[in-house]
Amino acid sequence: MALFTVNFQFGGTTAIAQVKATNPQQAASKWIHALNAATIPGLGAKGKTLLAGQIRTHAPLPVRSVKNVWCVSAPINGLLALVYLTATAAGRARATKARR
Repeated sequence: MALFTVNFQFGGTTAIAQVKATNPQQAASKWIHALNAATIPGLGAKGKTLLAGQIRTHAPLPVRSVKNVWCVSAPINGLLALVYLTATAAGRARATKARR
């Protein structure tokens, strides 16, 4: 399994998470299932359900100018929800210390 970094942008809020998955579609599905909609202002349970439906029916599309990055989006409550998925690493991620 690969490690995917999920960058979610909605209504001026950015949320970042990581999930392990075999492909971008599975990563998006795992992420939306685990998302606490109450932490994203204006999203709510209904918005989360709408975004989950978009993810379920539309596979994330590759971003043309970069490798290992996909995007899926949906209009929710008059705003655009953007989900970027980046294949961060294969297998187990290792913690690194910050350099000074």
